[in-house]
Amino acid sequence: RHRPEERDRDDYPFYCDPCDKGFFTEKRYLEHCEEHIYCPEPGCNFVCRKDYKLELHRMLLHDRNKVNLEDTAKYLADRKKNFPTAKKVEESKKLLQLRRERGEYIPGDRPKG
Repeated sequence: RHRPEERDRDDYPFYCDPCDKGFFTEKRYLEHCEEHIYCPEPGCNFVCRKDYKLELHRMLLHDRNKVNLEDTAKYLADRKKNFPTAKKVEESKKLLQLRRERGEYIPGDRPKG
């Protein structure tokens, strides 16, 4: 007698592709298929038998692709505000030089001497 892990797909008259599991009777195969949970996202063919697997699938593949436009707009506004233009870099250099001339401690500066 073969152990289940040694069996091949062709050893079973009924086979569930999504679960990679074979069955010897149609009755057992149909009972198994009734336990399937299908992803409700349009165009997605994902099938599983556990709720947590469906939640994981949706979180990893579908929820990540949904863009929150408010967050995106805020990110772009912040990015534009802080973008290092040539003018801003020059102003920053002048401010740094002014602070050095006043003798302020600047983290990262090496002591002279």
